[in-house]
Amino acid sequence: MNHLIKLTLTAAAISLLAGCGTGISGDYGGEDCLYQKISFKKDGTAYITMFGSEISAPYKVDGDKVSVIVQGTGLVFTKNGDVLEAGQLLGQKMVCKKI
Repeated sequence: MNHLIKLTLTAAAISLLAGCGTGISGDYGGEDCLYQKISFKKDGTAYITMFGSEISAPYKVDGDKVSVIVQGTGLVFTKNGDVLEAGQLLGQKMVCKKI
């Protein structure tokens, strides 16, 4: 029984450590990004700068999808390397690069 508990705890620790590498952090923006800057913090908060104002918004990462809840509205980015892409109005894609 003791061996089973150790095995279970080891598997749980490995799962937690593996999940740590899938997050996102840093600043994103650029010419093709609607926002001047999006700063992702490891605590699950994104700070979004637009028109000189900054707001905070919670975010979650699920695989290559980054969901940000901005004032009650969800925005889903797809992470591709150092680039975040999201659909935009009129079929134009928003592209935010790591800065």
